[in-house]
Parts: sequence; C-alpha cells; structure tokens
Amino acid sequence: MTNASVWTNAPPSTKSKCTIANLVAGTRYWFRVAAVGAAGQGPWSDPATKMAQ
Repeated sequence: MTNASVWTNAPPSTKSKCTIANLVAGTRYWFRVAAVGAAGQGPWSDPATKMAQ
C-alpha cells in the first residue's frame, strides 16, 4: 500500500459478507472492516489485500 492510497467507504451492511462491484481484474485492492453496534462503530480491522479476478 502506498502513501497515495485513498480509502473509499462501501455502504454499511448487516450481512457477514458482501460483493464489491466494478473492480478491475488484475488490480490489487486493500480492504478493512469495522463492526457497528448499539454503541457505534468499533475500530477498523487491519488491512487485508486481494487481487481482483
């Protein structure tokens, strides 16, 4: 991940998994998640990376 990276937020979801549309095949993407509950949003997870297929 470079210093020029910009995080883009996906809409909140109550599901345990989701599909991110419009990714470019062969491009490496970084993801992180945060739980949201009655007390608000928790901390962000450590980033994980995946190459789009």
